[in-house]
Amino acid sequence: MVEYHQWNWSWIWNLTGGTPPWRVTLFETIGYTFGGIVFTFIAYYLRARFTWFLINPIGIALPAVWGMSHGMFWTWAFLIKLIVLRAGGARAFERYYIPFAVGFAMGTGVLYFFASIIVLFTRVLPLLM
Repeated sequence: MVEYHQWNWSWIWNLTGGTPPWRVTLFETIGYTFGGIVFTFIAYYLRARFTWFLINPIGIALPAVWGMSHGMFWTWAFLIKLIVLRAGGARAFERYYIPFAVGFAMGTGVLYFFASIIVLFTRVLPLLM
């Protein structure tokens, strides 16, 4: 088991008081799985039915999978999107926000790509030789 205090996120250790139990019962797993499926379908239905429902289930799922260190970026993106839509309307959203968001996402992807290449040659391959 990996304990949280050995990770880069030492604040998680303070929140949980230690490593969570490594065994989860089958009923808990099934409950969480079906609860997530039901919530996702409800959120997609509300998003398709009501135009004012701005929450996208993908925007909820990604921070849950990647952790809140990445989730805060999604939260800020949602708030900025809301402000741009309210202040400038759809035209400002398409003209300014979408190119900025796509450029930011592409830049982050390129950064992660080159960082993974550097890690491959400096940490992974030397261990294999």
